[in-house]
Amino acid sequence: MSEHTTTDPVPATERWIYGGLRLNDTKQLHAWLPEPPAGEPLGHELWYRHKGSWVVGGIYQATVSRLGQHVHLHGTPGPWLQRYEDRAAVGRLEVLDRQARDAAALLALERKTAKDPALATALEPLLAIAATLVTDAQIRALMAYVTEQVYVARFRRR
Repeated sequence: MSEHTTTDPVPATERWIYGGLRLNDTKQLHAWLPEPPAGEPLGHELWYRHKGSWVVGGIYQATVSRLGQHVHLHGTPGPWLQRYEDRAAVGRLEVLDRQARDAAALLALERKTAKDPALATALEPLLAIAATLVTDAQIRALMAYVTEQVYVARFRRR
């Protein structure tokens, strides 16, 4: 039985904008922003940890209940309704999403390196070369070269 008492907030349907992935320490969370009234800027992000796949800048239907400053999300937002029209705001959200995804990938690689002595051993000569470089241009060139070789090797095995 799921009756609400007079003190329980009643769930309501709202339109929320998906802001992308965020990292809180090493935890991956999803950022959501309630759709603001026309002409108003985006409000504060609300972070939730749930599984799903959404488009950054997409507007989705969310069932929520509010009690003071606390916003409880019931289930996961969906379905997709439309794209948020403020392209500059969506661009900023996409940048934050990409930064979080890159940082999460780096954390995963660092964890893998810590567990895999072969990877750490393979990196040692490369790090020795990097330690001898003096300028930022030399470091960027080394990174570009290594990145290119990794991609070539990856596509060669397909």
